[in-house]
Amino acid sequence: MAKMAYKVLHVIKSSFILSLEILVSILLSTLIVPLGLIFALINELIRFGVSVILRIQHGSKISLAPEGADNIWAYKKTNNARTCLSLLFCAKEIDMEQHRKLYMSRVINHTTKHGRKPYNKLRKILITRCGYHCHKQDENFDIKNHVIVYPGTDENDMIVGESQLMNDILPTLFNDMDESKPQWEEVVIQRFKKESSSAPCSIRIFRYHHGLMDGASNLLLWTACMTEDQGASFPYPVNPLMESAKISKCQRFLYDLSCVILGAFTMVKSIINAGRLRSRFVTRNYTGKRHFGWSESISVDVLRKIKNTCKASVPSMLATAMGGAFRKLNDKFPHAIYGNPEEIIIGLVSALVPYPNHDLRNQFTVVHFPVNTGSMENLNTSSHIQRLHVINQNMAKVGRDPMVYLNYFMFKYFGRFPSWLIQSMMENGGLPVVFSNVPMSTEIVEFWGNPVITAAGWPPLLTNTGKTRLQFFIERIARITQQSCSIFNSPHVRRFYAIEPSGGLCNTTS
Repeated sequence: MAKMAYKVLHVIKSSFILSLEILVSILLSTLIVPLGLIFALINELIRFGVSVILRIQHGSKISLAPEGADNIWAYKKTNNARTCLSLLFCAKEIDMEQHRKLYMSRVINHTTKHGRKPYNKLRKILITRCGYHCHKQDENFDIKNHVIVYPGTDENDMIVGESQLMNDILPTLFNDMDESKPQWEEVVIQRFKKESSSAPCSIRIFRYHHGLMDGASNLLLWTACMTEDQGASFPYPVNPLMESAKISKCQRFLYDLSCVILGAFTMVKSIINAGRLRSRFVTRNYTGKRHFGWSESISVDVLRKIKNTCKASVPSMLATAMGGAFRKLNDKFPHAIYGNPEEIIIGLVSALVPYPNHDLRNQFTVVHFPVNTGSMENLNTSSHIQRLHVINQNMAKVGRDPMVYLNYFMFKYFGRFPSWLIQSMMENGGLPVVFSNVPMSTEIVEFWGNPVITAAGWPPLLTNTGKTRLQFFIERIARITQQSCSIFNSPHVRRFYAIEPSGGLCNTTS
């Protein structure tokens, strides 16, 4: 009886809170929506005037960047970076002359069956004119300026090691590119040797400004341009061009309805929570120094056993392990202000599938997600199993959170405004940790006839984020790893990370 009464009271309480949130959201909507529409209309009129001025002054050479979700990543802060790094570890050395020819014919001049060129964006320079972010056509485009060998590594007897890659090469390539050419490059290292490997391999490092594309678009570029059938039979764990079969039309309708009804309240609450976010990992000022690395291997067999026993997803397992690592770091290097918190907020990055086509775009969102650290002060999450259970439950709720699409809407909306407004809006954004992944394939693949042994990647340290994690990976063992881990050419998982050593991270290692 007592349990039944508790459940009834819990339902009544939840219903009352939901009703109150709906009422507050409706009231906020009557204030926010009309103002938002008025500002958007004024801005579109200004954009039209700017586009006319640019057309008169520059013809078709310079045009306004049309996508707000791209423009938002042009945000610039002292010592931050807007560059994404995607790495392909390949079995064979690369013929640079042939490689450049393939880039021109298969990527730059790639044409769809409808006559469109989805990668024409790679010929354009990201600039700012008349207060707005723009695209400038590179009239002197030369593929030799973009597909290059990393300086000093082209000698026949030169073999790059892990420490040189992580400590010297990646931090250098992570820096922003200037406006002298389109902000992307493919940098080749002909001979690289991991400490655990006996044979060298080559590396293709694709670096690009985040305003050009996101990780899923990067993957679609590879599969459409570098496979024999333009990605038709590519073994995607999750195909960005296809909608998830797990979501029914009824579920989609209910989700869209919740976004409309609770949209205003959810956005205001999210902005307030973001403004209050305090952590040793939130870095207000960047030092410009970055550390790259990958973790020790994690056995997939162990992950499978945990998954089957605890009925938990692999992302939940990795988030639980990460929370425990933060607790140990706080124990070893206690912080005078923040102490050892019971949870840390991470930014979960998720692509919003399906992507409509192969055009380069930013179509993803970031949501706040609490990760329990296992602090002994909280008895409900003090053990590994308890933390895994709580995190797995919260992970399952993320897909129903209206902020999944509302954050993406805000990117698209504010990104069409002048650059100074974007700068102001993004100035104090950021999360302690960004948790991102792009699942690549379920088996070993070849790009332009060269087997890909391993793939990896790192997103930019854009605002006040102290640590980022992004994985491109090849799955060889099981589909259970398709969310937040990286498979090498062995039945193990590795995690990739980049750290900005400002603030509370200056005396720590991972």
